[in-house]
Amino acid sequence: MLGEWEKGIQYGTAALRDGPSDPTLYANLGTLYFRKGQYNQAVEYLELAVRGGSNEDGVAVEGIPLSYEVSVIETYSRYGLALARINRCSEAITVANALLANVADNENAVYNANEMIKTCEENLLNPPTATPAPTPRRM
Repeated sequence: MLGEWEKGIQYGTAALRDGPSDPTLYANLGTLYFRKGQYNQAVEYLELAVRGGSNEDGVAVEGIPLSYEVSVIETYSRYGLALARINRCSEAITVANALLANVADNENAVYNANEMIKTCEENLLNPPTATPAPTPRRM
């Protein structure tokens, strides 16, 4: 039986097949991966939502411009936090600076931007290490 996150991811993936150029659908799927703690996968989808580009089938996706719309600030925040958590800090700091420069009156945006910076500072002091792959059990 699938968990709720997996069901949401299935629905989100199906929605992308129907609307492969819609950046909001990428933001939604990226958010599900973010909330599940799968930051590498989250970045893959949130990056298309924020920056735009082409999906794996070559379909153009226009990025969502940063604005004071709550859902947009949340998407940028999740993107930057996920980048920081996987130690892609130069990109995370760019997102943090964009939030601080463009939506500085939004308390959540400022908080999340500062969390990105804090996470990256912690990564400098204690660099994250890759989780080793499990060793197959021999029988």
